[in-house]
Formats: sequence, structure tokens, C-alpha cells
Amino acid sequence: MDVTALQNALATGDWALAESILAPVAAEKNAHPSLLYNYGKVLLELRRINAWLLSPNDLDACRNLGRVAIRCGNYSAAKAGWNALAGDEEDDIANRH
Repeated sequence: MDVTALQNALATGDWALAESILAPVAAEKNAHPSLLYNYGKVLLELRRINAWLLSPNDLDACRNLGRVAIRCGNYSAAKAGWNALAGDEEDDIANRH
């Protein structure tokens, strides 16, 4: 894998090039988690996958969506993210305010 080419592709937003570099290494058995993460991010940028649809029951993802939305000031998105956590402690705290 050409690490310099990958770094440049990621830095410049050349998602097609980044995909062509990452796809083969991400497909290898025991691929490093950082490669899988970056490959997933590239696929999201290319709009080839939607992470939410891959695992809508991922409670940690729901929590993180809410946390990020709060930091961005998007309270309705935070509430939507936490709605999947009905009865969860963080959801209860968020909906008290």
C-alpha cells in the first residue's frame, strides 16, 4: 500500500483514489482496524454506504449521534438519536430538559 498516496488522497478529498488504495487492504483477513475505519469513512464520503442503516440498533452509535448533535447545537437531532434509547439513562437525562 502506498501510504503517501493514501494520505494525499484523504487530505485532498480524492475519495475514489482513497477507495482504490484501501479496498484491497481492507478486504484482507485481519486487516488493521484503522484501515477498516478509513475505508468506511471513504465509503460514506462516496455515499456508497450509510452507517446508520448498517446497524440501527447500535445503542453506542445512538448515544454518540446525540452527543455530537448537542455539541453542534442541533438539539432535535440529539433527541432523535436518543429516542432509540427509550428508558436508557442518557435518554432520560436528555429528555428532562
